[in-house]
Order: sequence, then C-alpha cells, then structure tokens
Amino acid sequence: MKIQSFLAKFGTLVILLTIIIFSLLVPGYDHFSQTISELNSKTAIYRTQFNIFLSLGFLLIVPSCVNSLLRKNFFFALSGALILLGILIVLTMTWFVPMDATAGIRTASDDAHNAMISVAVSLILLSQISNLIAFSKSKQKREFYLVLTIFVLALIFGLMSLYANLNMLELINIAERGWMILFLIYLFIFPDWMNFAGRKSKS
Repeated sequence: MKIQSFLAKFGTLVILLTIIIFSLLVPGYDHFSQTISELNSKTAIYRTQFNIFLSLGFLLIVPSCVNSLLRKNFFFALSGALILLGILIVLTMTWFVPMDATAGIRTASDDAHNAMISVAVSLILLSQISNLIAFSKSKQKREFYLVLTIFVLALIFGLMSLYANLNMLELINIAERGWMILFLIYLFIFPDWMNFAGRKSKS
C-alpha cells in the first residue's frame, strides 16, 4: 500500500508541475485571463507534451483508487470508484475533446469539453460526499472535518466556475484554479485514508 500512496502523491505533484511549467513555456499565457484547458487546446504549442505529462500524473493516482475498491467499507470503495471514473473522463477529454479556444467564440467543441469537466468535477465532489459518510460512520472527526472543508470550498469554486462559464466571465479562470488546487489536495491525501481504512478493516 505504501507504494500506491507514494505513486498517488507523486502523481498529484506531476499534475501541478505540468500546469505550472507549461503555463510558463507558452508565450503570453496568463493565469488570470486564460483557462487551464487552453494549455491543451487544438492550437496549443505544446499540446501533445502537456497531455502526456498530465495523463501520467492522473495514471499514477489510479493504483491508489483501485486499492480503495478492496476496502470493506462500501463508501470508501465508492469514493475510489468515483475518482477512477472522473480520471477516465478527464483523460478522454484531454486527448479527444480539446477546446478550440478561439477568442470571443464558443464552439461545440468548447461546450463538449466544458460539459465533460463539469461531469468530472461532480464525480470528485460525490467522492468527497462518500468519504464524508464513511468518516461519519467510523467517528473519525478530524478526517471528516478536513474532507468537509475541502468539499465546501470546492463546491463554492465549482459553482463560481459554472456561473462564470455560462456568462463567459473571466472569473472562471480564478474559480477553476481554486477547485483544481483543492482537488489536488484531496487526491494527495486520499491514499492515506485508504491505507488507514485497510488497517481498520483487518483489526
């Protein structure tokens, strides 16, 4: 289990560093006026390289999610399954449904891309709800309130992102980074919870 935890933590760092490094490599890229998805749009300079490293980061998280499916607690297992499904959608979107990212124009490809992001975000939020139920039943108050804090903040940023996207506001760029950071924190801590759940189930 330790290797799975290490891989997941390393994977979240790969995702974060991929976003940071490629945003620096793209001339004129601005975190305050551009979305993360523009780094892998159809016309992005380093689209293939960005996709490879981003996919690697998410794939490194997969073993920890598979490990969670072995937990006796249904809600711990469910949380991992939801993350796996979310990762599948993100990878599909990354490689096969990129944004057109044409200034001032929203295309069908953009709408499909954003819809898939919304589904993936919803699945991660549902994963957090599942963990909240699991922790409430096991009376793990510290973990419960940590997940609750991440969930509430991510939900706020998610709603901000949805509102900004529907109204084509630049607020979406800040909101997107808000829930992305929170989700990476969640994915970074998630394998430790699964290891703990495994020890509890054997006791």
